[in-house]
Amino acid sequence: MISRKLPFLCLMAAAVSMPAMLADEGRVPLYQQTVINAPGHYVVTRNFAVASGSAITIQASGVTIDLNKHTISGSGTAGSLISIGAGATDVIVKNGRLTAAERGIHSSAASSRARILVESLEINEMIGSAIFIDNADVVEVLRCTIANVARSLSLEAAIEISGPGGFGGRLTDNTIKFSIDKGMNLSGLSGGEVSRNTLLATGAALDNPGMVLSGGGGNLVEGNTIRQGSGIGLNIIENADIIRGNIVSRQDEGGIAVSGTGNQILENVSSGNGGFDIAAGGLSVGGDHNSIRGNQVSNNTGHGISVFGGPANIVEGNLSQGHFNAIYGDCGLYFGSANGHVYRNNVLRDNTGGAVCGSVNTDAGGNVL
Repeated sequence: MISRKLPFLCLMAAAVSMPAMLADEGRVPLYQQTVINAPGHYVVTRNFAVASGSAITIQASGVTIDLNKHTISGSGTAGSLISIGAGATDVIVKNGRLTAAERGIHSSAASSRARILVESLEINEMIGSAIFIDNADVVEVLRCTIANVARSLSLEAAIEISGPGGFGGRLTDNTIKFSIDKGMNLSGLSGGEVSRNTLLATGAALDNPGMVLSGGGGNLVEGNTIRQGSGIGLNIIENADIIRGNIVSRQDEGGIAVSGTGNQILENVSSGNGGFDIAAGGLSVGGDHNSIRGNQVSNNTGHGISVFGGPANIVEGNLSQGHFNAIYGDCGLYFGSANGHVYRNNVLRDNTGGAVCGSVNTDAGGNVL
């Protein structure tokens, strides 16, 4: 359940001006291109396609769209299959398939901040973002499958969500396969959860970051699997996040990069990633007062763990081994600055550049070099 500010269903209306024919349980049937101007529970009763424009345009708050396991198709070009108009909020879209359009779901709530739930959808063959929500207040994206997203119109992600003043919500248990630009880009998520998502880059684009979080903070980012892209796998530019138990592999420009203050970077796995910049490789951390504990970082091209900025980052109980680069001589642990960092009880073996290199910081003991 969405818990930020107001219960998600608080504005859902109990009645609606209804057409002559109703679906089961008082739900309003949808079976063709439609504009919704009244709150209510709407159910799609058959597959249908549109040649242009939006299949369903929502201009009221308190609307639930149940696709009822049906498919809504577009023409494969411009247009959003489900368009949520400015001012519409407390919208639920669930349980079906959207295919062949520019975007699957598009909300641009210019005049007010939207609360939106997207659940159990398959969204395929979009030339733009599968889900694009701007000026959000609360967003949940749960148990969705997104595939064949090839962002060709601008630099957006398969899931692109922003809230300039910060937004809350959850993105959990989703599977995303994408071929251009990012898998997931969240700008402003605060106090939210991003967990158990799988992001797989399937194309040969020059820059495929897996997941980017920026401009928010205090989030739980846990148990995500990210692989095979040509950018940084998990890139977090926030404060006070818990980043735990994520698996990142086969990213060309580095595994995990975290920049901010007071983040807890715990028990992640970063392996087989590329990168020739000193900030690339397995796990790169900038900012101050971050805790880097219990991570397994191995066989990356680039330093295993890189620490920049500061002061007072703690590197404890990590495994960083097998890093190799004949030109740069990659290290198990690299310090880009001498700002009171402490390292202890780490295993830092079999790295071509040595166990520890860069600026001198405090060896608090127990390291296996």
